[in-house]
Amino acid sequence: MLYLINGRKINSRRVIMRNWIKKFIQFNILLGFLFTVLSSTVFGMEEQINRAVVFPIDYKGKAFINGEYVSFNGDEKIYLKDNTTYVPLRLMTYLISNDEEHWEAQWDGAKPNEVVLVCTYMEKIDQGGWMNTGKPQTSIKLTVDSKTMISKGQMIELSATPKKINGRIVLPIRAIGEVLNREIAFKDGLIFISKEPLKLNDKQADAIINEIKERFWDTSKKVKKYKVVEDDEELIAAQNVNGKTYFNVVGYNSSSQIWIQKLYTQGEKGPVLLKEIKNYVSVREPFVEDVFYYGEEKQGQVVLNEYNLNTKQTRQIGELDIKGHDFSAIVKIIPKENKIYFIAHYGDYTMGGETLYVVENGKVEELTGAKQFGSIIIENGKIYYSNINFMGNPTNNLFEYDENSRTEKRLGEEGYTYDVNRRETLYSVANSLKLLENKLYTLGYLEQSDQLPCLYSIDLQTGATKKLSLPTSQFWIVNDKIYYIEATAQTLITIDLEGNGKKTLINKPIAQAKFNGKSFYYTLLSNNNDLAAGFYKYTLDTNETASLSSKRVKDFYIGSSKIGYITTGYDAGIYLIQDGKTIGIEKDPAYDYLFAGEQMIIINVKDNKLEILK
Repeated sequence: MLYLINGRKINSRRVIMRNWIKKFIQFNILLGFLFTVLSSTVFGMEEQINRAVVFPIDYKGKAFINGEYVSFNGDEKIYLKDNTTYVPLRLMTYLISNDEEHWEAQWDGAKPNEVVLVCTYMEKIDQGGWMNTGKPQTSIKLTVDSKTMISKGQMIELSATPKKINGRIVLPIRAIGEVLNREIAFKDGLIFISKEPLKLNDKQADAIINEIKERFWDTSKKVKKYKVVEDDEELIAAQNVNGKTYFNVVGYNSSSQIWIQKLYTQGEKGPVLLKEIKNYVSVREPFVEDVFYYGEEKQGQVVLNEYNLNTKQTRQIGELDIKGHDFSAIVKIIPKENKIYFIAHYGDYTMGGETLYVVENGKVEELTGAKQFGSIIIENGKIYYSNINFMGNPTNNLFEYDENSRTEKRLGEEGYTYDVNRRETLYSVANSLKLLENKLYTLGYLEQSDQLPCLYSIDLQTGATKKLSLPTSQFWIVNDKIYYIEATAQTLITIDLEGNGKKTLINKPIAQAKFNGKSFYYTLLSNNNDLAAGFYKYTLDTNETASLSSKRVKDFYIGSSKIGYITTGYDAGIYLIQDGKTIGIEKDPAYDYLFAGEQMIIINVKDNKLEILK
């Protein structure tokens, strides 16, 4: 059948098809609109709350600040008086601070009822995060029992007055929030501070709020904890050997007025003391595999010992004469075949320097020195190392030391700095030196340029240097392939050992990546360069990506049989993946943590006590 439309004969099937296509397009536009609305509702609420400050009216030292679950020392309380909520002064300044504004209170004892809140500028830096410039942005003056606030010489009327309760100045949170352009909301016993209004009256918000409330008020513990150290002790390091955890603790003995180092192991009812070391010297990395290294100062000598964690046997390694030297610490110990190498630091950590020694058959011998040793590789009588000198000339800092001839030569190109991460004015040790056959691989850049660090290879036979990669701060070498995180886009790229065959494997901005076995484990960055939700595994053999968690993961540990990860945000917690199952270990966030062998050791700080999860 034919239709006459605008003077043209049109086949009826074509008319029906056009109408169907038109409706299909309209339907998809509507569907896309609905998806956008739903997405902004479902995901937007979570992001809104992650950018807010949330804490309970029944405040007990815990709050969510910009998605981070934090704990405060002190005994601050929130008060309710005359239908007004009051927050202690210093707590208030912390809660209203954010990435862009830093608030602090200034109080003069001569004027006990007056306080000035000062805000300073915060500037975003390219490396991520914010920096306090110290430049005053604004200030406000408040007086107890007065509704008049003074800002920039102008008097502003508050809806409620500051008070003094139990000798402390407390501020009316809603009134202060109003003049500081903060949105203050209350729901289900929680207080919300945000820059934008929060939509707290929907099911998505209810689910998140219930999760937050559970964090604040759930006191149940699913795991057993051990008290490891007292108030006056500090946990230095931990190691796991054959399923048993060992702890290195340092404390001050007030009765004998000396510092004492202790080695504990994990027992059924708590820590068991194995060794107590008086007159100890600092060893920064005391655990190396299944050995605990420690030093004692005796009559101008540093006596270096090793304690085997398996056999429980102690052996003296050697003695270092430090008479007349400003000895500070042993910063690194490297066992290699029948020798033990160690690095000693002399002087303070700004102007001092370091020396590399070797111990063989109990005899200590000096080898070479550096301002600060970066990466160090010992292989076949050769020692390859970087000399890190941030306070002076950082260039020409890569060396090969021949242990047999006691000679040293410089590696790399003139004017280049190696094994250092540089981004604008920020510098850090990259620990990037890797040896493969007759070539060294490391990060490097021309100092007198704006070049970001790139990956270079250095032929140890010819001395030839070759640039292999785009700018990067992290790389791995696996099965004759190089994998690196490109510094600008933060994507994962692979190349061969000559820098050819460039291929992008993960085309999303990576926040953190670790390699284990044949897989990369990684988290991602969001569009605004914050940590995004999601924890992933990319397998090299299959080029497949698997999702391990939908939560925001701030750090993780990859073992041979299990994966531990720590989440942040309103659902912060500690989790283990084992035998394909995810197990929630702890709902409280980890304030600090160590990765020791096959075990992730979580340190929680409560009431100034240190505890470790078993």
